[in-house]
Amino acid sequence: MDGRWALFAAILAFAGTRAPARADDALTGPAAWARVVGNTVTGTTPDGPYSELFAPDGALTIVDGDGKAGGRWELKGDRLCTRVDDEDEECRAVEVQGTSGAFVDESGSRYAFTILPGNPKKL
Repeated sequence: MDGRWALFAAILAFAGTRAPARADDALTGPAAWARVVGNTVTGTTPDGPYSELFAPDGALTIVDGDGKAGGRWELKGDRLCTRVDDEDEECRAVEVQGTSGAFVDESGSRYAFTILPGNPKKL
């Protein structure tokens, strides 16, 4: 067998042993965050609906039932940490699948959101 055919056969054999990657698999950590940064997320918490803009420079703008507030975001390892005004820092895991996602707090509570491209709400 020609060396090229042997290599091709080996590649096919290896590829057949791996599960195919699915485009709709959920992303976590920095890969998920890359889908959020520069965009707006909208969702609802027990306190009501909200929209958040995560600017690439680390600025955070939130609009919710309490009005509009500013703050900062930072990715620490695989967790998103935010600080709004003088409140304590909150860190949550981030999961994204397509244009949907969820923030997951330390107790395991999930807060679903939708990703909107850019800043359509003019935050």
